[in-house]
Amino acid sequence: MKRGTPRHRKMYHLAELLGIPLPYAVGIMEMLWHYAGVNTPRGDIGCQPDGAIREACGFTRKGAVLSDALVTARWLDRDDEHRLILHDWPDHCEQAVVKLLEDRKHDFLPVYGKSIHDRMKKKSRGSLSEGYEISRDSLASRGAKAKAVGSISGGSAEGGEMRPEFDDQWQAFKKSYWLAGANLIEEDFTRAHHVWRVMDFEQRTLALDGIRLRVAANQWDDPQYIPKPEKYLREEYKRKVIPRKRPQSAAEELASL
Repeated sequence: MKRGTPRHRKMYHLAELLGIPLPYAVGIMEMLWHYAGVNTPRGDIGCQPDGAIREACGFTRKGAVLSDALVTARWLDRDDEHRLILHDWPDHCEQAVVKLLEDRKHDFLPVYGKSIHDRMKKKSRGSLSEGYEISRDSLASRGAKAKAVGSISGGSAEGGEMRPEFDDQWQAFKKSYWLAGANLIEEDFTRAHHVWRVMDFEQRTLALDGIRLRVAANQWDDPQYIPKPEKYLREEYKRKVIPRKRPQSAAEELASL
């Protein structure tokens, strides 16, 4: 697995979909790619039943749950002929897979529109495309594009790509939490950002507005009642805001007599 893959936005998305820690998602993908490289080097992973894919990845729940999550996170694609195929497999498989196909006189699935010869030509030009590593030029072009369109959410509908320090919405979320009086450490926000980056613009806006509404409704007057950012982003922000009556101080009680 190449550098950058464990913290790719799609890896965070898979972890979120399955409700598992990020390292578990990384392990699932590593085992899936090893299995595919030996058993389905052409990319036709769908020739294997969901149960076999589940066992190959060491996943303990139903195979359909894993397959659906892999498709949603775009590690796999649905295909009419092959059921499931590995996403952009000719571009990202290991060089050993290309060598195996060459030895067997096989090739990648026609649906990819690429052959092992295209991959070998790319390799001979000194390409660094093997694996899911993102080049510096690619990152620069993405950053320039995001800046040009004035993106505030920092990414596509699949989840934010922008680094946290350049994500205006994320910075506004952190500031709102601090101003609300929450007793937090930076690690709390690091965990919350795993959830944030797979939320769309509408969900992020709703979460931001929810903080303001809860402060105005006196729900967060006591820091002990302020949920951790991760918990808030997973479930709390969707709940209805009910105004809470603030208890009177001793001076207010005397004045009311």
